[in-house]
Amino acid sequence: MRCMLMGSFVLAAVMSFAGVSRAHIDLTSPAPRHADDQQKVAPCGARGDARGETVTVFEPGETITVTWNETIDHPGHFRIMFDDDGFDDFPEPANENDLCEPGVDKGCLLDGIADKKGGSYSAEVTLPDMECDNCTLQLIQVMTDRRPATLYYRCADLVLKSSDPGAATSAASSGAGTGGGATGAGGDAATSASSSATAGAGGDATTGAGTGGGATTGAGAGTGGGATTGAGVDEGSGAAEDDGGCSFGGAVGGAPISAGLGALAALALAARGRRRGRLAPRQDAAGRGPRRL
Repeated sequence: MRCMLMGSFVLAAVMSFAGVSRAHIDLTSPAPRHADDQQKVAPCGARGDARGETVTVFEPGETITVTWNETIDHPGHFRIMFDDDGFDDFPEPANENDLCEPGVDKGCLLDGIADKKGGSYSAEVTLPDMECDNCTLQLIQVMTDRRPATLYYRCADLVLKSSDPGAATSAASSGAGTGGGATGAGGDAATSASSSATAGAGGDATTGAGTGGGATTGAGAGTGGGATTGAGVDEGSGAAEDDGGCSFGGAVGGAPISAGLGALAALALAARGRRRGRLAPRQDAAGRGPRRL
């Protein structure tokens, strides 16, 4: 009988110890830093509070759902905080009525989450819109059935990192576009300069070699008209908008100028023939030698 009583006492003691050591709150998402039941040491429950190997990655500014279980019910409320520098320097409430305000108090994501007599809990919070490699999310339980209020702590190690490389790509694209514009402008300038030089020199059909926007204007427009007119004029190419229509063979006035040059050439040939006729040797009526007219 004595052995049975002793066994019952030992079993009750073990069960009592197990009840005391059970977690009051069990953070389920994000994954907790510590898997054990140490929860009474600030800021994250266990002594040492070293950052663990279990890290959850989120996007900056992402809205997440924090879930946890209350295994031993106590009246009070819950608070969710955030730290971005790895120091885990979370402020503690001065009393059970000291609530932080999200968006006002540093690191405060949500406070005053009412107790509902144990069970499962979930709350949506929005993470800061920033990147960090050493950030921490803290869940605390503020129990009001004792004075002063008792706190239990749980933490999760996070990384906030953007998965969208849009900023770098956008910057690279912007630089390429600017360079392209400069190249185009250079091409136009080269073409214009070449056209102007051709118009001034009056006879080197090289315009249209530029790679800019004006390349198609004068390409292949020159006809090298020295053979046609005999005047030794090389009809260089050139766009009407570049040389004002003064280039020979251009789109504006090209045909009238060519016709005029042809007429001048014909007159020159006729005049040369008349001049040669005056100098040609002739015989007189008696058949004597040549005489000069």
